[in-house]
Amino acid sequence: MISYWRLIQFLTLAYHLKELFRNFIRTASYPSCINEITSILDAFISADIPAYKDFLTSITNWKEEYLNSFRRPYDDENNRMHYQSI
Repeated sequence: MISYWRLIQFLTLAYHLKELFRNFIRTASYPSCINEITSILDAFISADIPAYKDFLTSITNWKEEYLNSFRRPYDDENNRMHYQSI
């Protein structure tokens, strides 16, 4: 049985990883997003949280297409405001 303390640590890690990715989505730009997503995926992989396995598979399989989504013809404050509301 998982102790209460270990459960809290597990949930805290899961939350911080989610927030790390969420912040990446809001602030990333091309081409810096290439190195950032690699670091983020490494953090998710090392955490080995079963609930994130499908997420990791999707991002890994579609990594090139996903990174291309950060190639925006414009990147102004109005565009950033849109992503902050996600």
